Amino acid sequence: MNKGKIRAIIIDDDLFIHHQLRDKLSELCEDVDVAGCAENALEGLALIKMYKPDLVFLDIQMPEATGFDLLNQFEQPDFSVVFVTSYNEYAIQALRYSALDYLLKPVKGDELVSAVARFKSRRDTSYLKVQIDNLMHNLSKNGTEFRVVVPSRNGDVSMDIDDIIWCQGDSNYTHFHLKNSQKITVSKTLKEYDELLSDKDFVRVHKSYLVNLKHVAGISRDDKLQLPGSVELEVAKRRVREVRERLRSSG
Repeated sequence: MNKGKIRAIIIDDDLFIHHQLRDKLSELCEDVDVAGCAENALEGLALIKMYKPDLVFLDIQMPEATGFDLLNQFEQPDFSVVFVTSYNEYAIQALRYSALDYLLKPVKGDELVSAVARFKSRRDTSYLKVQIDNLMHNLSKNGTEFRVVVPSRNGDVSMDIDDIIWCQGDSNYTHFHLKNSQKITVSKTLKEYDELLSDKDFVRVHKSYLVNLKHVAGISRDDKLQLPGSVELEVAKRRVREVRERLRSSG
């Protein structure tokens, strides 16, 4: 293994994916060295113990045991994971809410390059367990009672989506205001959470505010939302009609 190389392994029951990933990594990601490939979770477990990889490309659905079953063998994984899957939309949503990276089959070169770049920008594996636990919770809830993982200043935090009252954008940061009066600051933009939470009764009422409609007590005549803790948020003029319609339909 060359010094400075990223040691990777591929665990997938589809041999075509083995060849595809190897070829694309060799062509597009020269600093990634594939140490080995496995066709099932048991072989994958042996490879992880043997090679101690930095990065694992992991299929979800495999014979006998899933990729999740494999990860559950580790109390605290010391490697990063990129899921490689053709799994259904619901599972993809669960992955996104858990801040876990994934690639859809067939793997596209530009998406693979982006996944490796994200790995290199954040090689801290200490919070993978938080992400996996969050994922398993989401998969067990059939689209209800979802949790979301956010990268706070003190590490990744898993929170119930229903506990989020509103989010405040602040340049490249987002402040989460929760039911227990807790405030969590995250180094991601409000736009990212607007896209993530838009199908969970959250609405962008202002360029700086994203609000959980479940916590809105009402809207005043001067177009201010009334939230718990005597909080009032101004609704942007161009969004007033949409917000009032959403409140009527959700109420």
